[in-house]
Amino acid sequence: MKAIHRVFSNRKVSLVINVDGAIAGVMSDLGWDYRLGKGLFIIARTPGLVAHVREEMDEEDFRRESGEYTGD
Repeated sequence: MKAIHRVFSNRKVSLVINVDGAIAGVMSDLGWDYRLGKGLFIIARTPGLVAHVREEMDEEDFRRESGEYTGD
């Protein structure tokens, strides 16, 4: 992360690092293979996705499609 900061602090364009960028920086600092990133990014976002689905299911007007073909 410090190396990334050093490189981009000398440029006129700023680099905004989101959570995936922060995870990638930590992985790099730990010496992990960059190809593991996609799996870790998915794992990091899964609890939020599950919570969002749960909140939607608790809504009174939650509509679940029946999936039944009516011919229309």
